[in-house]
Amino acid sequence: ACCKSHSVKNVEAQANTQEEKKEVQENVVIFSEKEEFEKLTATPAKAVKSENDASSENERLLSRSMDSDEEAAIDKQGSPERCLLSLVHLARDKSSTSNKSTGIQSRRKKILDVYANVCDVAEGLSPTELPFDCLEKTSRMLSSTYNTEKAIVKTWRHLAESFGLKRDEIGGMTDGMQLFDRISTAGYSIPELLTKLVQIERLDAVESLCADILEWAQAMPAPEPAGT
Repeated sequence: ACCKSHSVKNVEAQANTQEEKKEVQENVVIFSEKEEFEKLTATPAKAVKSENDASSENERLLSRSMDSDEEAAIDKQGSPERCLLSLVHLARDKSSTSNKSTGIQSRRKKILDVYANVCDVAEGLSPTELPFDCLEKTSRMLSSTYNTEKAIVKTWRHLAESFGLKRDEIGGMTDGMQLFDRISTAGYSIPELLTKLVQIERLDAVESLCADILEWAQAMPAPEPAGT
């Protein structure tokens, strides 16, 4: 009976041990399955977060792209402020051009008024009666090296052609000084020289020559009365 009781206890102990092992194994399996489940459930969440981040980034890029398109469209069409600013600049440019044109016309009229006055003062006088410095200055202004726009600005050669000189005659001259001698010998007067300069659009030379002639005329001694 004692042995039988001891055997029963051993069987019960073994059974309890096996039961505990089984529970431990089940707990391990459950824990492992729970851990794997958490991993599996955590990964989609991370993937969802990544998708959300990507979606947000795409939205930002799209928004930036739309902003760029709108800015490009505004640049092409021009904002109202920019259009107004352009109109202001355009008006200023037109005003500046108009003022410049008005200034040129005003100066031209002033030169022509002085030209008419000098023609009266120098009536009947030949170019060679003027001081050498005066003629030399005018000759230098009419040279081809005086102006950079050689194809536009007329020179003493064009002046010679306006007096009717032939090409072979002009070819024998070297500067305006020889031309002045030639036209003086031919009987042309200072007013006729000034008129030819106006015709070839050399108002700068007209203005300079007129100023020199007026200065020379003022420096000339006044003629004495005929009775003295």
